Amino acid sequence: MDPETGRSFKQTLADDGSFAPADAARLAVAVRNFLALVRKHNPHAVIVWAYGMLGSGLLPMLRDGLDQYRTVSGDERVYLLELPEARGDTIGARQHPGAAAHRAAANCLAEFLRSVL
Repeated sequence: MDPETGRSFKQTLADDGSFAPADAARLAVAVRNFLALVRKHNPHAVIVWAYGMLGSGLLPMLRDGLDQYRTVSGDERVYLLELPEARGDTIGARQHPGAAAHRAAANCLAEFLRSVL
């Protein structure tokens, strides 16, 4: 949602199945602005955007927004971490990540944090 206008947006697909360029760009800007807000309220934190347990379709736009934020701010303590996707026997109820998926994500996150802290 646009914080100034209150207008909501959807990610629409182009004819080739990719995200519509205007929508992708808008999401990248929203990511950049969100990271700036998180940093404003957490000036000394390492920020890790952990994503991917339910697929990684938005990963290029998240990466673009994070790169934009880093370029504008010079902040090198912000990371994007792709988590293992929940599949097969790691799926829980209603196609959500189950306990095994959460264990895999926790292990991935812990290993990553050990490398940056």
